[in-house]
Amino acid sequence: MAQMMEIAEMFDKAPKQLKGKGGQNNEYKVMRQQMLQFSDSLKAGNTTDLTIEGLQSGHNALITVETAFLNDPQMSDLVDGNFRVLGKVIRSVGEKR
Repeated sequence: MAQMMEIAEMFDKAPKQLKGKGGQNNEYKVMRQQMLQFSDSLKAGNTTDLTIEGLQSGHNALITVETAFLNDPQMSDLVDGNFRVLGKVIRSVGEKR
């Protein structure tokens, strides 16, 4: 919950419009800093979310992986492999038509 508030505070700081030529650059600088902070906050945890599309059942899946349990933190060994995942369905989200 605290991390969500940090992210909200990060984007609450709206770039101030300055008059003149440097105003546009300042706005981009603030947006760039916000994007970098947001990216860092996403990478801060010890988990990685993997999305799997087009399963034989026709479903898509989201799997959260603890990076401490991976052989390779860069996940290069996951690219071409075939795996069985044992888990529990927590929530199924239907499509709105």
